[in-house]
Amino acid sequence: MPVTPEPGGSLAIAILEPFDFLTPVRAVRPATEEFMVHVTPPLGRVTEQGDIQWLMARAPRPLQPGLLFRLRPAFWEDGVPVTAADFALTVHVMLHPGAPGHERSRYGLVRDVVALDDSTLYFDLLEFSRERFRDALIAPLPAHVLGPDPDPRHLYEWPVSRKPLSCGPFRVVESSTDTLVLERREDSGWPPPRLDRVIVRSLEPEIAVQQFRDGAVDVVDALPAAQAEALRGVREARLLAFVGASYLYVGWNLRDARFGDLTVRRAAAMAVDVERLCRDLTLGQGDVARGPLVPVLGLPDTSSVLPHDLKQARALLDAAGWQDHDRDGIRDRGGARLAFNLLVPENDALREQSAAAVARALRDLEIEVSVRVLVVEEFYARLQRGAFEAYLGQWFPRRGQPLEDVWHSEATDRFNYGGFNDPGVDSLLVRLRLEQPGPSEEELLAALQRRVYAQQPYLFLFQEPRFTVFAARVQGVRPTVLSTFWNLPEWWVPRAQRSPEP
Repeated sequence: MPVTPEPGGSLAIAILEPFDFLTPVRAVRPATEEFMVHVTPPLGRVTEQGDIQWLMARAPRPLQPGLLFRLRPAFWEDGVPVTAADFALTVHVMLHPGAPGHERSRYGLVRDVVALDDSTLYFDLLEFSRERFRDALIAPLPAHVLGPDPDPRHLYEWPVSRKPLSCGPFRVVESSTDTLVLERREDSGWPPPRLDRVIVRSLEPEIAVQQFRDGAVDVVDALPAAQAEALRGVREARLLAFVGASYLYVGWNLRDARFGDLTVRRAAAMAVDVERLCRDLTLGQGDVARGPLVPVLGLPDTSSVLPHDLKQARALLDAAGWQDHDRDGIRDRGGARLAFNLLVPENDALREQSAAAVARALRDLEIEVSVRVLVVEEFYARLQRGAFEAYLGQWFPRRGQPLEDVWHSEATDRFNYGGFNDPGVDSLLVRLRLEQPGPSEEELLAALQRRVYAQQPYLFLFQEPRFTVFAARVQGVRPTVLSTFWNLPEWWVPRAQRSPEP
C-alpha cells in the first residue's frame, strides 16, 4: 500500500445519531460538531492534552481582563474574506434574547466583542479566567450575508441551518438530519483536503455494520459494544476503542428526602458491582467512573471507589432505620418506601442494559426499581422540570465547559438536575474558574473529584468506550479521545483502492 498520500477519491462514513443544526450559535450533537469544525473552523479548539490548537486565529495577546486575537487569512466559499466582524456577530447573536439560554450563559462576563479592524478581534471581559478564555473559541457567521442584526431563530431555519456557508477546507453540498456530504475546497485559505468528497450518513447500528461488511461504508463511529464485538474477527477491519470522554451514572433527585439521605446513596453504590458491570457491557474496554471528571478533562485519576459490598450496604441501611417493617420485601422508614422509577431515554441500548443491571443489584438490597423508558423529548423535559426520582444519564464533559453548569448549587436551571448543593464544592468551583492551568489547578480538580464522589449525588457507573472501525484502505487517520474526525482533511485513500465515482 502506498505510504505517500494520493489526493482524490471519496469515503463513506456512518454515524449512529442524526445530524443537528449546522450553525455555530447553539450547542450541537458531538458528531455534528466533529464535522462542522472542518466547515466553519473556530478560533481554536482544545486538544486531548488540554492545550489549544489555534485554527482561525493566532495565539491571543491577553490585555487584562480582555483578549486580543489576530485572524489568519481565510475565505468564505463565495470569495469574501473572513473578518473579525464575522466572529463579533457570532457572539452578538448568542447574546441575543432569542438565543438559547444555556448558550447565553457562556458570555455572562463578556462586556463586548469588538472588531478593531478586519483581522483584529477584541474580547472585552468583565473578568479574565480560564473558562472565559476557552469560551472565546467561537466559529464565525458570515456577516456579509446575514447582516448586522440577524434574528437567531432564523439561523435554525432552512437553508441556513442545513447548508451553511463554508470558510474551512470542506464545504457542505448536501445536508439533512440523516445525510451530510462534504466536498473539498481549493480556495479557502486552508491546505486543501486530500479527499474530494466525504459522505456521512446516520444509520442504525445493525445497518451500519452490514454496510461495512459489504464494503459500502469505510468507517463506522461510536459503535455499541455488541456490534463492535461482531466486527472483531472481520478481515481488514481496524477496531479501536477510546476511553475517557464520557461516563454513565444514575442521577438522584436530591430534593426527594429518600435520596437526600447520604446513607441511601452510599448503600446503593456499594450494592452495584460497577467493575463487573463495566466488564460485561464494554467488552472489558471501559473503566469505572470515579467522580464527575474524566481523563479528557486532564485529570489522570486513580481515586479509589466504594467497594462492592452487599453485606455492608445492608448494615448501613439497617443502622439508619431503613428496614422492611411491613414485611413486603421493600425497605421503608417513616412511611417512605425505597421503591422508585428509574428513567431511561428510548433507543439507547447501553443505558437500558445499565438500568436493568442496577435494578437487579438494588433488588438484592430490598430496594425496588422500575425502569421506565421514555421518548427522548419527554426524558429531558422531565429532567429540566425536576420531575423524576432517578434517571440513567450519560455525560460528555468538554474541556472549557464550565463545571459550574453541572455542579454549582445555583445551576439548577442548567444541568444540575438533581439539585446538588454543597458549599465546599461551590467554593472549589469558584477557585477553579479563576485558576490558571498548572499544578494548583490539578490539585483543585483532584479535590473536586474526591469531594463530589464522597457525596454520591450520582451513582457513578463507568466510562463508556467509543468503538470505531476503519476499513484498511482509510489512511492518514489520527483519531483522539475527543474526536474520531480530528484530522479529517488529512485522510486519504490509495488510488488503486478507490471506488468508481458515480
